[in-house]
Amino acid sequence: MARIPPSLEHDSVRNISPYLYCYGKGEVEESYSEKQKPKGHSNELATGRASSFWLATWGEEKMKMLRRILASVVLIGVLFTFVVSCRNGKEKEDASTEPPTSDIAEGRHAHGGPRVGEKAPVFSLSDMQGSEIHVADMVGKKTLAVAFWGTWCPHCRAEIPALRKLQDTYRDRGFQIVSVAVRDERDPVVKVAEEKDINYTVLLDEKLEAAALYHLHSVPTIVVIDLEGVVRYTGHSAEEAEATLKALLKA
Repeated sequence: MARIPPSLEHDSVRNISPYLYCYGKGEVEESYSEKQKPKGHSNELATGRASSFWLATWGEEKMKMLRRILASVVLIGVLFTFVVSCRNGKEKEDASTEPPTSDIAEGRHAHGGPRVGEKAPVFSLSDMQGSEIHVADMVGKKTLAVAFWGTWCPHCRAEIPALRKLQDTYRDRGFQIVSVAVRDERDPVVKVAEEKDINYTVLLDEKLEAAALYHLHSVPTIVVIDLEGVVRYTGHSAEEAEATLKALLKA
C-alpha cells in the first residue's frame, strides 16, 4: 500500500483502494480557520454544487452507473495486480527450489556429465578427515561409481541406503563408491554420514571443481567407470546403475 506523503499527513485522505487516494473530503486542518476562508466559501456548499452539476448533467441513474464502472475498474486493477504478484512469487519459489548445482555447467545430456563410452574426468578432493584423495589412483584398480549428492537434497539422502547396499554387495569384487558432496561444508556432511552409516568414500566439493569437470546440472547423479577409466553408465538411480555393475564385474 502506498504511503501518504508527510506533507499530507494532516490533510483529509480517504483510502479507497490499495493504489488510489481521494483527497479533499471530510474535515480540513485546524490551521485553516473560518477567518481564513474566502467569503461565502463552504465545503458543504462546494460539494453540493458539484453534486448538483453532475446530477443535472448525467442524471441520478447515470451517476450510479458511473460509480459502478469506476468501482469495477478499481477492483479489476487490484485483482490483476494480485494475480501478477502471485505469479511472480511462484516463479521465484520455483527458482529457489532448483538444485544449487544447476548454474555450474550447461550439461551435455539429460543427466549431465560425460557420455557413455567417453573417458571419465579424474579429480582430487579432500575427504571428511581432511586427507586428499586422488581418483586417478583408483582408476585401473577398481570399478568405480562416482556419486554426486548434497545434504540439502532429499532425493540424494534417500539414495544412500541403496548405495550402501551396492558397496556391501560388490566390495569384494573390486568395486568402490566415491561420493562427492557438492556445495556442502564438512560438518553437515559428517553428520549425515554418521546418521546414515555411510560405508564408502565421501569427498567434499565445496568449490564445485569435480562438478564442473562432469558438467553436473542435477543431483543425485551416479557415474559408473570401468577399469579402463571409461564411463559405462550415468544417471540418477543406484538401482539402475547396478545392472551395469553386474555386467562389468561378471566379465
